[in-house]
Amino acid sequence: MNNTRENGAWVYIGNGDEMNRDSIIKKINEHFDSDNLYIAHTRNESIEISKKYIGKAIESILGRVSFLIWDTNFKKVIEFDRNGVMRFGEFKD
Repeated sequence: MNNTRENGAWVYIGNGDEMNRDSIIKKINEHFDSDNLYIAHTRNESIEISKKYIGKAIESILGRVSFLIWDTNFKKVIEFDRNGVMRFGEFKD
């Protein structure tokens, strides 16, 4: 996985079996400080979840659909695209 952390730059994470899910979970844990996160899957399917369960929560959608993970303050985000890429975002005051 490319370790680029540029705000807004798409980072290739792989497709299907080539996706390193452990590395993706590590990146999520590094990016977010808060213990609870929001997963926005569709307009009607958003959930709040403990960061320790994030891997289980995204396993069925990772690489299949586009979704966002936000911190509870809506200051940090990771956007995942179904095409095997992700990008980091952070609102700076």
